[in-house]
Amino acid sequence: MRLELKIPPLLLMFIFIGLVFLLHLFLPMLSIGFSAQAGLAALLCFMAAGICAVAVLQCHFANTTVDPRNPRATSDLICSGAFRLSRNPMYLGFTVFIAAAVLLTGSLPAIAAVPLFIWYMNRYQISPEERQLQKKFPEAFAQYQAKVRRWL
Repeated sequence: MRLELKIPPLLLMFIFIGLVFLLHLFLPMLSIGFSAQAGLAALLCFMAAGICAVAVLQCHFANTTVDPRNPRATSDLICSGAFRLSRNPMYLGFTVFIAAAVLLTGSLPAIAAVPLFIWYMNRYQISPEERQLQKKFPEAFAQYQAKVRRWL
């Protein structure tokens, strides 16, 4: 498929966050606000940063790649730490960042950014990655898939 493993997920996250802010800018009448909005959005950002940082550090300490565009370069299947809770903790963190942007802006149409990002990631990033992991670690990955959900 043409889009498989082509757009770096970090860039994609920033594109989606940009779209959230553009929707808020061009459709402000479809935004809502409340007193704890900024604080809750900041809390989500801290959570997202923590999830991503733990996952990146785990990859670093396992001497395996964090570049998702080349899953063949993966040298180790990490099944502990953040990867014990989600097979894709970095993408989970990216999704939480997008949700934080939606919360911060209060943009009702922007809510669609979260499921659209998840759909895109499942279709064009995670599925191809998992095909490569199944080839590289057939038994270990099958066991891992049976124990750990894709997102949460």
